Amino acid sequence: MAENENQHKKHTWLGIIFLTIGILWILRNMDIMPYFVEDLIFNWPNILIILGGYLIIVKGKRDPGIILLIIGSVFFIRELGFFHFRDVITFWPLVFILVGASFLFRRNKSTSGHEVPQGEGPDYIDDISFFSGGERKITSQSFKGGKITSVFGGSEINLTRADIQGNNNVIDVFVMFGGCEITVPADWNVKVETTAIFGAFDDKRSTVVEVIPDDEKVLIIKGFIMFGGGEVKSY
Repeated sequence: MAENENQHKKHTWLGIIFLTIGILWILRNMDIMPYFVEDLIFNWPNILIILGGYLIIVKGKRDPGIILLIIGSVFFIRELGFFHFRDVITFWPLVFILVGASFLFRRNKSTSGHEVPQGEGPDYIDDISFFSGGERKITSQSFKGGKITSVFGGSEINLTRADIQGNNNVIDVFVMFGGCEITVPADWNVKVETTAIFGAFDDKRSTVVEVIPDDEKVLIIKGFIMFGGGEVKSY
């Protein structure tokens, strides 16, 4: 019942957003909207603000939503003439502050708002690449999931010799100005549920060999990618 109510709220908010955009666009096309209002609404910083609000309210993805809201708000204030481009250059290190805040608040909740398995030992992963890169090979026969963070760096996670059981195995990825590559066994049932802004997370698993995914081996990849990329593949 709670899940149905959640879905209803998401659809309601999504409907409100599209209705508002449609009405404003019609007013613009009919030249009814004052030009200064049009300039304030129809610009790219507001697109970031709307996306940020959508991620927080509808998708429940707080961290990426807050990042987009802050970036959009900074450039929106600039559009109003409160500061100039040189001020943007002065404050661009805000990106590091946002990333740092994300690390501090990124606990047991993933960037997508779902529970992520967390623990110590070979059954869990907590990989961080910051201005660096590397490859990790996981051989656990009861892999649970964990977190992968790539900021100005790259992570390569090899799970081809690992095994999982059940459907509660979650890897939460956070990629900003970096990359992430995850290699899984061909018989795993992988579900990619990431959100990408100015980036992408691709499913490049091989389809040459016919392998039926095992419903008892489910891996869910969630998270947020911005100004970066990621992929999951198999052999």
